[in-house]
Amino acid sequence: MNVAVTFEELRRLALQAIRLRVANGYFSERQLARLARLSQPQVHNVLKGKRAASFRTIDRLCAAAAVDIAEIARSGRSSEPEEAWWKIAA
Repeated sequence: MNVAVTFEELRRLALQAIRLRVANGYFSERQLARLARLSQPQVHNVLKGKRAASFRTIDRLCAAAAVDIAEIARSGRSSEPEEAWWKIAA
């Protein structure tokens, strides 16, 4: 099934997958910032939605967090397991 995904939707889904990885303890915001070579305040503001992220910033965060943008684009959703969604909502 071919699912059309806009750039804005792709950005939203990528950030959602990154937020889940931070929330599930894969790494802290500080560790993610170091891996992505961004400042910790910038990463915090992007993940909290207080600051818009450029596509370059999204690319760096996805690479650091091992989020596969191509998979998100193909499926139209993040590749995180469903149980991770439940942990965030609780």
